[in-house]
Amino acid sequence: MLFNRFFSKNTPLMVAAVATLTLMSCSSGPKKHTQEQTKTPAVVEQPQEVIEDAAYFIELSQQSLDTNPDQASQFLVNAANLYLAQEEHSNALWLAKNLLAKPELLTDERQYQLLLIKGQSLTVLDEDADIQALLTQANELVTSAQLPHDIKFYQLQALVAEKQNQTILQLDAQLRVFALNGQSSNDDIVRLWEKFSQLTQWQQQQLELKKAPMVTQWLSFTQIANQYGHNDDVMTRKLDTWQRQHSTHPANLIAEQFKEQIALTHINNQLQESQSKQVIAVILPLSGKQAMAGQVAQQGLLAAYQNKNESVLHFIDANTLEFETLEEQLTTLEASAVIGPLLKSHVEQFLAQNITLPSLLLNLPSANQLNENQIAISMRPEDEAIQAASQLANQNYQKPLILSHNDSVSQRIAQAFATHWFKSTAQPIESMTYSQGKEMQTQLKKSLSVEGSELRNKDLRIRLDQVIKTESRNRRDIDMIYIVGNNAQTRLIKPYIDVNTSTFASIIPVYASSRSHSLTHDDSALVDLNGMTFTEMPWLINSEQQNTPLSKEAKALWPNRSDSLQRIFAMGYDALSLIEKFNAFKAKPYVRHYGQTGVLKLNDENILTRSLLWGQYTRRDVKQLAFAQ
Repeated sequence: MLFNRFFSKNTPLMVAAVATLTLMSCSSGPKKHTQEQTKTPAVVEQPQEVIEDAAYFIELSQQSLDTNPDQASQFLVNAANLYLAQEEHSNALWLAKNLLAKPELLTDERQYQLLLIKGQSLTVLDEDADIQALLTQANELVTSAQLPHDIKFYQLQALVAEKQNQTILQLDAQLRVFALNGQSSNDDIVRLWEKFSQLTQWQQQQLELKKAPMVTQWLSFTQIANQYGHNDDVMTRKLDTWQRQHSTHPANLIAEQFKEQIALTHINNQLQESQSKQVIAVILPLSGKQAMAGQVAQQGLLAAYQNKNESVLHFIDANTLEFETLEEQLTTLEASAVIGPLLKSHVEQFLAQNITLPSLLLNLPSANQLNENQIAISMRPEDEAIQAASQLANQNYQKPLILSHNDSVSQRIAQAFATHWFKSTAQPIESMTYSQGKEMQTQLKKSLSVEGSELRNKDLRIRLDQVIKTESRNRRDIDMIYIVGNNAQTRLIKPYIDVNTSTFASIIPVYASSRSHSLTHDDSALVDLNGMTFTEMPWLINSEQQNTPLSKEAKALWPNRSDSLQRIFAMGYDALSLIEKFNAFKAKPYVRHYGQTGVLKLNDENILTRSLLWGQYTRRDVKQLAFAQ
């Protein structure tokens, strides 16, 4: 076995340890796992010349066996700790495992220490070991005995979270390690900042809920970098204010580094400053079948351009453009950047030209890869499913259900939600597909087990041969439903959920993607969707991040504009600021854009992904929620 590999050189020590354990179990009755037992001194003071290694403590355990079995137990725990410190992981694992096999000889605190020793040893000796099970057991001991967590617990938790790609859990554990480590270095601070700089907006919200030491100050610092990192003057002022308020926080090290970089950049910019205006080429479909989409994106760009005089926009119709001549046209225009194309087919033609100018694509490529001079904005519905799954998994729902329409887009969203739910919880999620029409109610009743309840009621009436008042009951284990479908489909299925929920049961929270929301709702829609919570971009929900004056103006100009065109307008509006932040996105991974399409972050694949808001239908209106509830 794994823990017997050391026997050839340590047999006498292990024989002594086994003998001690055996005699202890024979001479000692069960002990209560209370903190009072830890009052026995863990280490007996010895003359300086004595080497306090594992062998020394095993010998002490034998000497203490007759007079103080409890102390003998502590000496063996000390020996296991020293084996670990000496990187003799096989010995540490063997001793910890054998001590844990006799829990009646151990206090809760010693069991806890041994579980951590076992976990640390296994991380070195067996990478497939189930460390999470040991952490769960250790946490239960700490909770029941009201003990403080050891730094080793959070170190192990961080390792497990990293293996499972659980970013939030890993960073939370690392913050707790930092707080307990009295010898943290500047490198530790830099590594923490690297983690914070990668967080999306919704990940920051999740991390804050875990309440790790100093996390609030870290997050306020992160938000300054996210929001103002592209603007050196504002960034400097915000950092000065933050430093005055949090003068002892470790992130002051990062703040000073930022200010040094800003000062150096300022000097370089003065040497290279140019007064000429930049020309931005914008490639959109301004004719043909998709002209409406292109024109709406153009309107969004022009709305953002109104108060900007430092650049010139030059629009190119993608449907009349010969892409093979594009590079020559851009050279003639003396263009410094490109926005577009909008349609996938045009994106592929653009990428085939290997344009080297900084370019913001308004759609994702299907085949070609983005190069370092190109970024693309993602409006994929799967992205918001990942956000929703991660945030809702953090709400401790035990038995969620996905109800998805059987169209291809809904199925992609449902699959993304299910995959990320499993990643976040290690638990599979039940899913049910519905069709629009008569089959929908039947499918929903079957999913909620209402159909079975109705059959039992019918059978009861037949057996009693009389009219009785009954009420069908839905299954009680479903505690959350995530709907995937468009607004019309959701308006049909949400009332069915309400009707088929028993009056005796708790209300089942219902969540949805932005596809379920529409600006064209009327009073009946508010009734149909009452209580439903959904993810949405700021432009389409009354919120602090929404450009409210522009929203009112747009509604007055285009009162009948569809939801899909509203989203394209918002993307066009954001596009100008995004191309202006191109260099900042590439050089500073912490920079974000707080736009009308969401809070945008550049990932490792050169794709701008979004963090969305949460909204909820009430009987009177649609309101923003601070977080999914």
